[in-house]
Amino acid sequence: MDNIKWATLVPGVISAAKLVLQSFGIDIPDEHINAIVNGAAAVGAVVAIFMSHRKKEVPSNANTKYQSSSESAV
Repeated sequence: MDNIKWATLVPGVISAAKLVLQSFGIDIPDEHINAIVNGAAAVGAVVAIFMSHRKKEVPSNANTKYQSSSESAV
């Protein structure tokens, strides 16, 4: 659970939940707002499918990146 990017996963799940609720008949009363929210939810769900929800791992030798291969003259 430590390597999950919640900022990409949560909006995708919320978008998918809106689309699922619509299929059960739970809609927003105003038709125009409902259409806009459904469009945004559809785009959000599709984008979330293709995004990576895992954090990149930091290599263990990240501190050796700035060390010189030559020895110091001092």
